[in-house]
Amino acid sequence: MEEEDKKMKECPDCKNKVINEAVYCTTCGHKFDESKIKPEPQPKKKTPIIGILAVLLVVGVVAIIGLAYVYSSGTIDVKPPDDAYVPYVPPAPIVSYDDAEYVIWQGNILDDVSTDCEMISLYAGSYNFNGVETWSKMLENDCSDALDEIDDYDVSSKYYNVQRQFKFALEDYEMAGYWGYMGAKYTDADYLDMAVDYMEDGTEHINIAILYLE
Repeated sequence: MEEEDKKMKECPDCKNKVINEAVYCTTCGHKFDESKIKPEPQPKKKTPIIGILAVLLVVGVVAIIGLAYVYSSGTIDVKPPDDAYVPYVPPAPIVSYDDAEYVIWQGNILDDVSTDCEMISLYAGSYNFNGVETWSKMLENDCSDALDEIDDYDVSSKYYNVQRQFKFALEDYEMAGYWGYMGAKYTDADYLDMAVDYMEDGTEHINIAILYLE
């Protein structure tokens, strides 16, 4: 029994135990990503790959701004992918939900993350590694703080999947900030490639969150 437990891992969202090799949680659909372990960096040679990071960070900014825009205007006709939806399971009965407070909070976080990404993009465009390093660390810290707060809001079914996808986006942007910081600090192409990958994943979750706001 002890050996079987060692082969299992726990989902951070619903606490369900799945096998170590699982990519998705069988209960809530959370995507596991073992590559998020932060190894000790080793200095490598300088590379101009920072230009790629700048382009994709702009994509991230556009997605974040898009989510903020949908909050304040119209609806859209397209639907989110079927495998992105998780049935809403209401918490224990409460007097009211925190929808209004959550919308305000998420709007403030979007402003912070958008500013961080814009500054990273600005400095990356001019190959200013010190600027990229500073603002990537800011992005990592802002997302980390937001992740500590997001579960404090009990939202209704209307915002359940929006909140869930936004949380995934914050996790990815946090890692993008971490690897962007390491890549700029050590001028390392591999680290910057990882930052790009996490930024793309975060942008995908933001776009799915937008679809749930229709």
